Amino acid sequence: MTSEEDHRSRLNIIIGRLRAAIYTTNNTNSKIAFLLAMVLTTLIFYLSTSSYYYYASSSSSSSSSSSSSSSSKRYGLGAGDNTTGELKAALRRKGDGRAAVAIIRVIGMNNGDVTTTDSNSNNHAPIQYLVQVKSHDYPIEAFRGAVSLLGGNANPMDKTPLDTLKRELNEELHFPEWVNDIDATKIIDNSKLQLSDKPLVYDPEEEEESKENDPPPRPTLTPGTIRYLGATLHFQSSELMNRPNPYAFLCGLYEITLSPEQLPPSVINPRGANIQEGRLVLLTEDQLIQYSKFAWGYEYTIERYFGKGGAAVHKMVGAAVSVVDENTWNKLTWTPSK
Repeated sequence: MTSEEDHRSRLNIIIGRLRAAIYTTNNTNSKIAFLLAMVLTTLIFYLSTSSYYYYASSSSSSSSSSSSSSSSKRYGLGAGDNTTGELKAALRRKGDGRAAVAIIRVIGMNNGDVTTTDSNSNNHAPIQYLVQVKSHDYPIEAFRGAVSLLGGNANPMDKTPLDTLKRELNEELHFPEWVNDIDATKIIDNSKLQLSDKPLVYDPEEEEESKENDPPPRPTLTPGTIRYLGATLHFQSSELMNRPNPYAFLCGLYEITLSPEQLPPSVINPRGANIQEGRLVLLTEDQLIQYSKFAWGYEYTIERYFGKGGAAVHKMVGAAVSVVDENTWNKLTWTPSK
């Protein structure tokens, strides 16, 4: 029972006794005295509790404001502000950063409704992409409101890119079952596509089987399919970062295909759908290419994925991405050195 409920309970007992006394006494003066006592008791109660709760509320509000002020500086990279925590550690490494991210495709969503498509028909299942839109108070100003792929920076506990990806997805999506069910041995390795001129979105086996006049091959649409799409080096200039030094990180790229049932409820029925650094949204290919600005150079990742080089409309000045060949990638140590 709260303090206010306790006060009200006591007041009700006192008023009940005074009321009973009024009804049982025959003395007019006594009735008046009990009535005045009842009114006075009620008045004292409201004056004392309103004063108490005003100050308690003010104190709580002040504390909450202080806490909010502090928590408003906390971001999904684990930073207390933009100069401490995981983000600072990542930026301090300059060219030694590590990250693992995923292009998450959701099959069967149509304007927020779940649809079913016959896999044997010629109709393509509607595809949307689950991404993150950075919050208005994200510590890197240029990336505020920008689209980012889900995933994030490695920490010293991560031994592989997949360790990093699973940990980050659990944090961002609130521990969905399918993340922990990811089996490294069942991930399809399509990393050689990065060194080809083929779009990353298509299954290379389907592309090889297609003939010149055939329609473009369909991407693999089976929910639960996970592909590894190779590694890239992402560079951000000091001007873009608004910091003394530029920053670069090596990024392992995955593709994950989900069904709508595997999404957090807040995505299907959005009410802010907030996560640590911003909010989750579902976007179409056209929305990604034509209307989105991106953080961390992921506009180049999206262009490469869809095979539409130069198509992204909103490019960050000072961001660049290059492919890392597998020989170099395999020689690298994943765990951050600092």
